[in-house]
Amino acid sequence: MIWVLVMLTILLLGGVALVAAGYGDSMRPAQPDRRQVSLPDGPVTAHDLETIEFNTGLRGYAHGRGRCFVGSVGQPTGWFAEPW
Repeated sequence: MIWVLVMLTILLLGGVALVAAGYGDSMRPAQPDRRQVSLPDGPVTAHDLETIEFNTGLRGYAHGRGRCFVGSVGQPTGWFAEPW
């Protein structure tokens, strides 16, 4: 039984060494998984605000993207002086 485990370990380590050396197929390039959050060039309507979708993070939407969006909407309308 011990010989089987030794052989499996040697095969596993050999496979890892071959992959680390560059043998085998390489991975495909990663696909972009983030949505582009953008506003229209003209005035922002209520429909634009209702249909916007943010990327999700660990605890809901990605807060950095939301803050940038609120800042870009709030600046021209005068909601606040600076984005937080």
